[in-house]
Amino acid sequence: MTISTPPTPVLLQMLTTYAQLRRSWYIFLFQHPAIEMILPLNDFAFLDELWAEWSPGFTHTAELHTVNETLRHPENLNAIVAWFRGAVHPETDRPELATEQAALAQVPTQPWLYLHGDQDQCVGVEAATLVGGNSVVIRGAGYFPHLEQQDAFHAQLVNFLQPSQ
Repeated sequence: MTISTPPTPVLLQMLTTYAQLRRSWYIFLFQHPAIEMILPLNDFAFLDELWAEWSPGFTHTAELHTVNETLRHPENLNAIVAWFRGAVHPETDRPELATEQAALAQVPTQPWLYLHGDQDQCVGVEAATLVGGNSVVIRGAGYFPHLEQQDAFHAQLVNFLQPSQ
């Protein structure tokens, strides 16, 4: 199952459009060495505003508090930044993980479920169409459909996991 961010080939296809590049501006900011200083400013206000942009109308206070507390530890903050940098810089791939890294660069071949919120301002809702297959758009949800529309999210998950009759 994938939530809100499509497989790498689909995301790369989307990044050829101005609309998705505009939504993905933060990825480029995370490449700058100053991001480790920017994120913690004003009690991680940057993340609060970023989450609010991604999921308009969603009150995410409790969830974001947990994220902020986690990121107060430098090793966790560094890990998040390293993930974003590694996604853009394949030369940092580790040879011993070549099989896993190659798998992440493909659309899954086994049955899988892709869930995407129709109000998502981080990744365009067109991702659900591009992914195809078992893609479901959850109404009234932004980037965090598992938090914003829990009942609809769980219903889709149960429906996918139920054996065919």
